[in-house]
Amino acid sequence: MFLGRTAPDSELRSVVCMGMLFVMIMLAILGLMEYRARRAGTAILISILLEIISGAGFASVLVGL
Repeated sequence: MFLGRTAPDSELRSVVCMGMLFVMIMLAILGLMEYRARRAGTAILISILLEIISGAGFASVLVGL
């Protein structure tokens, strides 16, 4: 993520960022579903938060902030 911020704009960087953003969002959603179904404890909320933060980082690289 940190190296991606300084890399020049390229199609590869955009595709990698979009893919990682998708993965982070899906992991957060799946973690939330498992928590709501009571198959995971409250510790999963930390993981969900970290996945959202990581996804926001990839999104910021994607849009060029």
